Amino acid sequence: MYNKQDSIFWWTLEPYVKNNPEYKNLSLSEKTIIEQGFRLAYYGLFQYELYTGRELTYIEQAHIQEVSNYIIENYDALYKTVYKDLESPIDMTNPNHVKRFQDLLDTLVIPYINDYSFVTKDKLGLSNEVISTIEMQLCFKNRYDINTQKLDAEKELKDQQAANNNPYCVVKVDEETIKKEEFENWKPKFSQLYPFLVTVLIIDPTHPENICKNIKSVFTKDNLKQAYDSGRKLSDAELKHLESTIDMVENEEDLKSTLLAFTEDHWLNADIDTRFKMTFQLSKLTSIFFKDKMDETTMINHESDIYDLLKNYLSTILVCEDEKEEDIIDSTIPEVTQPTPEDVEKRKQFLYPISMRDFDVDDITNYYENMKKGKQISFSPVKLEDYINGIIYSISYLRLVKVMSQDCELLKNFFIERKRVALVNSLKLFKDDGDNHFENITDYPYNLDQIFLTSSILSNMIDESKDCKIEGNNYELNKQLETMLKVISMLVALDPRIVREMDYSIEQIIEYYLICLGPYKKTKLGFDKNDVKDLINVVKKINKKINKKDSNRENDYYSTLYLINKLIHFDKKID
Repeated sequence: MYNKQDSIFWWTLEPYVKNNPEYKNLSLSEKTIIEQGFRLAYYGLFQYELYTGRELTYIEQAHIQEVSNYIIENYDALYKTVYKDLESPIDMTNPNHVKRFQDLLDTLVIPYINDYSFVTKDKLGLSNEVISTIEMQLCFKNRYDINTQKLDAEKELKDQQAANNNPYCVVKVDEETIKKEEFENWKPKFSQLYPFLVTVLIIDPTHPENICKNIKSVFTKDNLKQAYDSGRKLSDAELKHLESTIDMVENEEDLKSTLLAFTEDHWLNADIDTRFKMTFQLSKLTSIFFKDKMDETTMINHESDIYDLLKNYLSTILVCEDEKEEDIIDSTIPEVTQPTPEDVEKRKQFLYPISMRDFDVDDITNYYENMKKGKQISFSPVKLEDYINGIIYSISYLRLVKVMSQDCELLKNFFIERKRVALVNSLKLFKDDGDNHFENITDYPYNLDQIFLTSSILSNMIDESKDCKIEGNNYELNKQLETMLKVISMLVALDPRIVREMDYSIEQIIEYYLICLGPYKKTKLGFDKNDVKDLINVVKKINKKINKKDSNRENDYYSTLYLINKLIHFDKKID
């Protein structure tokens, strides 16, 4: 179900479509196609970086069509990776569909991304949570490399044809046959960046005091030996590439000395280039955990290749919020030519790994400034930015756990343990089966696309919940209201600084939730003070009627109302 048709993005889009009647008065299906165009293009830009081997800092006008051609040519792989088995609304065998989709990319999607999504570190309010979000979202965007799929399909098909006929013959492979073969059996493989980015998340530079402990928890001899001995056997070329790494694992003293190099003092005294080299060497160990979903091409990566793809991100993802840039950049490297200020600015840009088009603080602020005064809501843009970043961080962390449950059970348990107080003790999303092995016991939202509010959803949340009959443990919450309660509870548990900024007020927290996630209308407010008040009253009413002591649905209670109940009672104490 598409929930973003009333997000702030559609109001922001107006200047881009004013001269194009084709994008006026969009239907829901047309909005869905535009939304999917943005998602595929955004993901496609990171895949394009993997394809070209260099990071994007901007898309020049002359190169827009080259980028859109790449997205069109790889549409099937991009769509399958992003949307799994969901049927595509665009028929790529229909020339008219293809032309319209390319026009959408060239005239709307890529120009919008150029204007909004290339940022510099200086323009970001970098809290530790924002830094961690950038790390996690980079990890998601670079988890797979779709560019290997055509080569794999071609090689496999040639091998089959050669085996069935004369092994000495030259096999000519038809492109259409390859394309069909690709998507019948194709499964994406991890990219060369994935082990490095997961390693960054393991060491967690935002808390340098814990780096050594984090490394020693994951990269034990037993963990590495078990991963090495199980699953796919490494090729001779891979073994040669990892030879020194494997020898280090076999020698316990060498392993210990390598890990001890990551002490807090050593890390903080190292410049960015040194931190990168340390992390890269450690990522070779991480790749052993992922070898079953990597091939020789991506296992044998080179330090320079990784650096070229991430160099503008490194001073953001290898730091904590308290560090000053001049303390971690090696200023001894001379400039060959003196760059202009514009060149310096553009050269430092990077593509923000999550599109903020649906909750851009500046756009929300401008929206309210353009609306008539009356019942609209006043808010602090600074608080709103922190709130939005907190929601993205919280959901990203749950998504990280979800992804690791598919990719590496050891790391899933590690990341849950890191947030045990929030995820196990407070929210009870997981339970410890013993020896720090965790089992998921309650559903949780991990997809940002599913939490936005439309006008009808907000209305139903209020109306249905007003009539919600609650008797003991026999109750059924409106699904969107339940999602809202879970997201707020995750926010409170995983980013408690937001609660302090909101003066521990459940009213403010719910109010900012609506400001953040809509609904928004082009010509009038999508909600007003009365809607906020009604929603707050609904939450308080439900909280009052549901008592965890009388309910057998303890896990549901903890993931939705436990922390909200505490905030409501905290309010009463300070009144």
